[in-house]
Amino acid sequence: LDKVFHTMAGKLTEAMRKEKAVVDNAPDLICSLSADGKFLRVNPAVEAVLGKTSESLIGTASSELISDGLLQASSKDGSEFRFETNLMNGAAQTEYFSWTGQWAAEEQSYFCIGRNITAQRQLEQFKQELMEMVSHDLRTPLTSIRTGMELVLEGSYGDLNDKITNKLQKMNNNVSS
Repeated sequence: LDKVFHTMAGKLTEAMRKEKAVVDNAPDLICSLSADGKFLRVNPAVEAVLGKTSESLIGTASSELISDGLLQASSKDGSEFRFETNLMNGAAQTEYFSWTGQWAAEEQSYFCIGRNITAQRQLEQFKQELMEMVSHDLRTPLTSIRTGMELVLEGSYGDLNDKITNKLQKMNNNVSS
């Protein structure tokens, strides 16, 4: 029985060491919060992201960092909750985070993971600006082409045969769409 107990204790210690290594080396913010929203535990990624130590956050209200409703988005029924918010990093720049979390009734605390989505947001913004620029740059020459075709179709430059009129109408429809 003693041997089995020591084997089990060794395996448990090994599992806890592996779990700690995963949490401590994760690039995402991983934390646990009390029922009233105070940090109970925070992984070391907080130093790289926010320029604060894990120890300095213990006991601090999450609302001081996570402005947009962590606890409002949550539910104590054990279901997963998600929301996005921005945080100020150590260099006083805004970072965007996507949060997932869940209430653990046994521990009477929230377990949350915050993933930095700043690069994704910047890429989406760049894509939107590029689409607006391309759309604008294409609209100007297409408007000129459409205006010219409409003048030809109206007969401003003489009569057209039916075959050319049909082709120009199809072209004008394509340019207009």
